[in-house]
Amino acid sequence: MSYIILEIIMGVAFIGMLISAKKQSSNSLAKPLVFVFAFVLIACGIIVLVKRMGPPDTEKYVNEKLTFTKSAGYKLARFFAESTSGGQVVIFRDPTREDNKFQQALIEGLKKGFAPEITNVIVTSPLLHRPSTKAAKDKPISELLKSADINKILKRYSKCKIIVSLAGLPKDIKDLNLLHEFINKSPKTPKIALLNCRIKDMYKFMKAGFISAVVYPNPSKKYSEDVPSDDLQKTFDMRYLLITPKNMDEISKEFPGRVFRRSAATPPTKK
Repeated sequence: MSYIILEIIMGVAFIGMLISAKKQSSNSLAKPLVFVFAFVLIACGIIVLVKRMGPPDTEKYVNEKLTFTKSAGYKLARFFAESTSGGQVVIFRDPTREDNKFQQALIEGLKKGFAPEITNVIVTSPLLHRPSTKAAKDKPISELLKSADINKILKRYSKCKIIVSLAGLPKDIKDLNLLHEFINKSPKTPKIALLNCRIKDMYKFMKAGFISAVVYPNPSKKYSEDVPSDDLQKTFDMRYLLITPKNMDEISKEFPGRVFRRSAATPPTKK
């Protein structure tokens, strides 16, 4: 029973108790009704108190968060699937979050969103070798990504049309073959999207068109106790923004400094 229903019942019981108390002298049923309404009022009050002070429904809470996360992957995939048919998608997972339920939810949402237009979806690590030492394992993925690794990995996927990175882009991005293919206007350059990554320094790369889309939490939304919808599109709209080169300036103006940092590195140009 929701808090709203309980509060309505409490309000009705309180009013009923007051009216019955005033009519005790003229109506024999009024006195027992006072006790009935008082009992209902106290009982509802106890239920509300117990619900508010009791342990949270952790499983339900986590499942709702996973649904919101899944909607981010779904929406990003639909953005590409609606304009692309066939080909291959490569999803770079974050190998430092291998067993993370939220990363798994993102991947599940992506696969659901790409279907049925695109079914050849490859999920792989952007690292050639897994970190072996404890010190390396404790590093964030941004410290482990190397352009040389990604260059070699992508040679295996010559039919790739879309790359979705859950691990971001390497710091030595200027050595990334994908960037040079883009600069040289190669028709085979895959579209690139970022999901669940830091994007603040990616303004100029997206403005140039190197990055086709990113998903970002909507700064105007308050993360309350909203329940996700069965419709993943509606669930996405409750929490996130889909940012593309077409709407990025509008979003940057609406949320200055919160999404992008315009002073970040500029992509190299063709010499």
